[in-house]
Amino acid sequence: MTLQIPDGEHVPTADQRVVMYDVSWDDYEAMLAIRGERPQPRMAYLDGALELMTTSKDHETIKK
Repeated sequence: MTLQIPDGEHVPTADQRVVMYDVSWDDYEAMLAIRGERPQPRMAYLDGALELMTTSKDHETIKK
């Protein structure tokens, strides 16, 4: 069973995600340098879209 959550509704146990568009590769590399060796936020880059994500406590619990 999949739970459907309406767009824009706050779910405190969910992963937090932001997507920025029209980001250059140089800007992505600068963000990686600023983050350093820390594991969060997780970053993904594809065709000018940069996704930043922090994982929820539930995610980390399930992972273990």
